[in-house]
Amino acid sequence: MLQKYKQFIAMLALPLLVILGGMTASAATTDVHLNDLTPNTTVKVYDVTAINDGVKSPETLAEEVADAAAVTTASDVASTVTLENVSAGKHASYLFVEENAVQTAMQPIILSLPQYDQETGQRLSQVELFPKHYALDFTLRFQKHAWNMTTQSDAGALSGADFVLTKKDGSGKTLYLKTSSDGSLTWSDKASDKSLEQFTSDKKGLVSTGDYKLPAGDYTFVETKAPNGYELNHFGDVSVAVAENGEVRYTLPDASGASLTTSDSDAAIYYNYPASQVTFTKWGVKQIQDDNGNVIDSIDVGAQAGFEFLAYRVDEDYNYTWLQADGSFKASEFDDDWNDLSQLSAKRFVSDENGQVTLDLPTGEYYLYEMVAPRASDDADDLGWTQSYMTDVRVVVANDGQVTFYTATFDDDYNLVETAINAADGFKFINWNIWNDTGTDPSDPSEPSTPPTTIPPTTPPSEPEPELELHPVSFTKWGVHQTLDATSGEIIDQYDVGALAGAGFVVYKLDDAGNQYFLQPDHKTWKMSELDADYNDVSMVSAERFISDAAGQVALDLPEGTYYFFETDYPQEENPEKYGNWVGAQYINDVKIEIAADGSYQFTTDEFDADYNEIETTVTDAEDFKYLNYRLFLPDTEGEDPSDPTPEPSTPVPSDPTPEPSTSVPSDPTPEPSTSVPSDPTPEPSTPVPSDSTPEPSTTTSSEVPAVPSDNIDPPAELVPALPEPESFFGEFGEKPEMWLTTGVGCMVIGMMLFIFKRRGQKDHAKDSKNIER
Repeated sequence: MLQKYKQFIAMLALPLLVILGGMTASAATTDVHLNDLTPNTTVKVYDVTAINDGVKSPETLAEEVADAAAVTTASDVASTVTLENVSAGKHASYLFVEENAVQTAMQPIILSLPQYDQETGQRLSQVELFPKHYALDFTLRFQKHAWNMTTQSDAGALSGADFVLTKKDGSGKTLYLKTSSDGSLTWSDKASDKSLEQFTSDKKGLVSTGDYKLPAGDYTFVETKAPNGYELNHFGDVSVAVAENGEVRYTLPDASGASLTTSDSDAAIYYNYPASQVTFTKWGVKQIQDDNGNVIDSIDVGAQAGFEFLAYRVDEDYNYTWLQADGSFKASEFDDDWNDLSQLSAKRFVSDENGQVTLDLPTGEYYLYEMVAPRASDDADDLGWTQSYMTDVRVVVANDGQVTFYTATFDDDYNLVETAINAADGFKFINWNIWNDTGTDPSDPSEPSTPPTTIPPTTPPSEPEPELELHPVSFTKWGVHQTLDATSGEIIDQYDVGALAGAGFVVYKLDDAGNQYFLQPDHKTWKMSELDADYNDVSMVSAERFISDAAGQVALDLPEGTYYFFETDYPQEENPEKYGNWVGAQYINDVKIEIAADGSYQFTTDEFDADYNEIETTVTDAEDFKYLNYRLFLPDTEGEDPSDPTPEPSTPVPSDPTPEPSTSVPSDPTPEPSTSVPSDPTPEPSTPVPSDSTPEPSTTTSSEVPAVPSDNIDPPAELVPALPEPESFFGEFGEKPEMWLTTGVGCMVIGMMLFIFKRRGQKDHAKDSKNIER
């Protein structure tokens, strides 16, 4: 009997060992299948059990195992790998990293084994992975160097140059990269946006996008500020093309201005030239003429102060571009009254007490346009100043920094003759002071008719400003968009546009009699308002203009006292057909600023309320003051405002016609100025008409829109989603026992059970695999 039981137990033990052996094999490994792999790429699998602490990201682990050997590899052809569940006596962790990616890349994955069915708790013999993919992105970089004009050679790395990064959207509109703390790519369609990212060349001359990773596409670096002592590169920008295969090609001007294309970022060198200092002397010559206008004598009267100049360039199509205060050149742009706004905002160079005029110009060809000449005296025989040249003086700055002036005059036969003068020899820019003959000997220095060697003060005289402590003041130029009803003209919506660049201001103060004194370019002289024969206020025309920068900031230094800001130049809308044009501020009078002895200051504005009552508002927190302009949009048909960034308009606001307000300060509006045409620097170009005029003082008219007490709606910025954060996949079930101790009785019981359910086990042997997506 005992022998029979032994035989029975032996019969059960044999299949039991076979089945247990199969269970041990399946429990030791897991088949991992990777789905949606990119063709022609390889996925390396690393054992990271020893270094995976559950905190490190897949990217961090990928860096740590970069030099380690992979356990195995997978590809789109062989996408299933078999991995051990236990490594060094612990649950195993594996890192999947794709290599040879071209257009898109697989996000790294961490997988812990074994995995268990979340419903039944059964260990899975096969796991399905569905990796996430993202577009490849790259860091863009190039070099910034200086150029030695004397040796005509590379002068080495140059730090301190600023760039913004741009691209085009689907409609061809330029977008600008905004600042981000996490490297996400967010773009603005406004060059004046104060949140634009600035990429600055470091001490090694490297310009890099750093944490900003750019996907395939076309980009442009635009230089916004040159290092001190250098000029902006006027040959062109740095274009970067990132191909889908990962190739990056840079196209930029070389040192001579010729186009250079390279894939080597170290060879992509963007040069700055040292600015050439151009200096000349403003010189006066008194010419006495008889009753027939013939010159009977000429007398040098020496260096002349107070003459103003602008510098401009002319391209091959005879377009004028005017030198601005930031060193850039701005093409002529005319308003409805044919005022050249670019000329009005141009930087003015004024001859000092020694007649000296100094400006920094890049290599190239330029012209000096004389803007303002002071009157010589109040003598009835003094007919004023006139230029001695037939065209504007041409200036050529060579590559080696040599400066040559070219003047054009008539010879005795009235032929136009050009004369070249090397700057090293000293160039005198001559003006004639024409006088009628008084019958006295003009060559006799004892005669009282001989003018002094310096110009008497203009009448009425300028008010010299005593030496006072200067205090920095600033405000922000701010834009508000208003959409008008096409039929009634009522305001149906408005929202903040943000900071505005390119708005121009002059500053004046009032004396006890109400006379206006305008701050001049030396920032010391206040020149009393003075009208010429054409009723142009020459003091306002010659006043220093303060232009709002890219952040909308207007900054200057003023002593203690009360002053007024008069807006001379409105910001220019790049797309007026879509958004409308900018109009004057909403204020009834010019904005007043009061500066205390301790440097604190406050702004005061006059506005209309909803019932058109005049209300004076004082802003004591100067940092909160925004000097407003309105951009008025009148749609052709009823419907949604294409410029409105909000899905629904804000509550309509009343816009009854504004009653005629009182005239703004300055109280004497400037009439239409006489047109001043710069001399033609080239044979018969289609010369635009630059103007010395100053726009009308800020007066709110019935066509303008009063201030509306409604909530402004900020247009949302264009959002570009950041790359998804890498995820980790870990088993949700903790440690489980891996081995069971069996006894003879236990084996017999288990064997009997397995024997009974053997056929059922055979039918269900192919387990259903559970898909796992991280």
